[in-house]
Amino acid sequence: MSEAVEKLTLVKTQAVFAPLVSEFKVAEHDRLNRDLVRDIMAWSEEEDGIVRSNVAGWHSDANIFKRPQPSFVEACKHFVEACKPTIARYLAKDGLKEKQFECEGWVNVNPPNAYNQVHTHDRYDLSGVYYVKVPKQSSKESGALQFLNPSYRGGPYSDLFTAMNPSKFTLNPSEGTLVIFPSAMPHWVLPNRENEDRISIAFNLRLK
Repeated sequence: MSEAVEKLTLVKTQAVFAPLVSEFKVAEHDRLNRDLVRDIMAWSEEEDGIVRSNVAGWHSDANIFKRPQPSFVEACKHFVEACKPTIARYLAKDGLKEKQFECEGWVNVNPPNAYNQVHTHDRYDLSGVYYVKVPKQSSKESGALQFLNPSYRGGPYSDLFTAMNPSKFTLNPSEGTLVIFPSAMPHWVLPNRENEDRISIAFNLRLK
């Protein structure tokens, strides 16, 4: 060890302005997903759906937390529970005693070549995606969830700068995966390049 290093004492290293993206795996997701696919297909036959960030595909309305089917009720309980570790990381437990959660959620059915444009959910605190049906990918880009760094500035920077400030972060979740992230983080879903539908449930949560 050099003399210069010996004169230094590392006191603390902190992750500053570092958004958290958390991944969970839902137990018994095979059973849950079978029930969800059945109920989602029935729902999509009853309603035309709406257009938000989706390009093609079917996007339900945002009332999944109010739907009575047991599969949706079970899934929504998982969604709220998955948000709690992130909330606890930033807020004291006593500060949550009189808080209520306000939630909305919807289904995305993306057939071949459908995708979701870059967007955020700024009115909320946390967002999430649960993966009900994920076709086998022919490439890592097919149907991937991609987050974009809102503070990224392009330019002829060094390798170190690029490593510390990536322009994007890509996830390829499998069925039964539940992803939680800050609602203000820009993200999009890349086109589904497979011959099967890709089905997910997205949701938002905020503290009232």
